[in-house]
Amino acid sequence: MIPAGFKPTTRQTGHAIGGVVGHMAVKLAATADPDSLRAAGCTPEQYGFEVLLLAASAAMHAVESSGLAPAVETEVASGLFDWVRELREPERTLLLEWLDVSTDLYAEAAGLDAAQLTAPGDLSEIEAVFGDRLLSLGETNETRGRACGRLCLAMPTTLWAVQLASANQMLVDAGLLSPQ
Repeated sequence: MIPAGFKPTTRQTGHAIGGVVGHMAVKLAATADPDSLRAAGCTPEQYGFEVLLLAASAAMHAVESSGLAPAVETEVASGLFDWVRELREPERTLLLEWLDVSTDLYAEAAGLDAAQLTAPGDLSEIEAVFGDRLLSLGETNETRGRACGRLCLAMPTTLWAVQLASANQMLVDAGLLSPQ
């Protein structure tokens, strides 16, 4: 139990954000249909990593776009990276390698999605980025392309929004941001 009046340090807040988004991502990835993964040519571990990368990217984007003072942002981000360094291999190495690039890629996609309506039946920009990452895990062909497309319907867009909101709320709860 957390003692009354406990206030985490800025770095602890970043670490906690990583733990929360990581836990949610692992739970979500575990619900993937094994037949769909097989058709897409993805192992459960590969799919789980891609879901984790998306969630961690949303958390990092929340920190980077929150308007925190630069020193505070750096300290929160350092806490998030502390959490990454505690992960098991290969997730630790892959997240350390891909998190910055992925955060920028998904944030750009989210911005495009916000600026335009996605027609019913079309993939959002975030879903397209997620699908492309899945497709890049193996040989590109029509069957795999359709299977990867099915795996990225709705989930990436929803996960991005939920993880972004969760990280922002944790920044508010820690007293680092004002409620909006």
